[in-house]
Amino acid sequence: LGDEVTERLIDPMVGGINASDIDRLSLRSASPQLASAAGSHRSIIEGLRAARSRTGATLGSAGNAPVFHGLAGGVARIIDELVAALADCDLQLGTPAASSTLDAVFDSHRVIIATPAPAAAQLLANVSPRASHLLREIEYASVAQVTIELPTTGVDPVLDASGILFPRVDGMLITACTWFSTKWAHYARPDTVLLRMTSGRFGDDRALQLDDETLLDVLLGEVGSVVDISAAPRAVRVHRWIDALPQYVPGHQARIDQIVAALAEDAPHLHLAGAAYQGIGIPATIESGRSAARRALAS
Repeated sequence: LGDEVTERLIDPMVGGINASDIDRLSLRSASPQLASAAGSHRSIIEGLRAARSRTGATLGSAGNAPVFHGLAGGVARIIDELVAALADCDLQLGTPAASSTLDAVFDSHRVIIATPAPAAAQLLANVSPRASHLLREIEYASVAQVTIELPTTGVDPVLDASGILFPRVDGMLITACTWFSTKWAHYARPDTVLLRMTSGRFGDDRALQLDDETLLDVLLGEVGSVVDISAAPRAVRVHRWIDALPQYVPGHQARIDQIVAALAEDAPHLHLAGAAYQGIGIPATIESGRSAARRALAS
């Protein structure tokens, strides 16, 4: 579709979600819907149009239903409910897992490792050196997020949108600004706007080199190039997610297949789940956990 669409629409969306850029992402692993559309029709436009026609009735019937869904009270409620559901189990919280622990149990138990790839590699060092080596090859990106509360009178306009994406080609620190109070109805207040500004991607660690105050100033200035912000934040929260987003580089699926094959030979009762393998989003990670549970129960 050309450089302008690629750099100002596709890369901010697909590259932003993965904290990367699409020049170094696997199409099949990072955006399987686009890969399917491109591979099944004479053009990607025809493929996407066909996909939309198949789901159009479902989407259309939703009327003005929100595009995004969440949990009242936050996603952390899932963890609270899970801990409560496992009350009768030998649940060990805040206890570091070591490779020696895994060595002692994997022969007689079904084990699922649901950690980032580097931690999984460390745990598997003695159990499956081949899988451990391949896991260490999965690279990660770090991001920093700054959430701010502003008075409605200090923002013009207050967007009727879930957020803004900032193209990498413009060289800004910021990659996205999520309008929390618009995106999530339970955050909406007549006198308050909540914004979350995200920065950082693979190969760009500038945000990590700045202290919290400087990071806030830079990101506010960059958002201010699109939206007029005339008031100081009433509240600020900074989160730095170090090595948080796995990178699905070309060949990612082949590497995952090799990891699975190595585990099947070296430790058939051991399984992997998490964002490093088949998708980084919450739905994909949920399916990864369910898939690992099915494999464990069938082994």
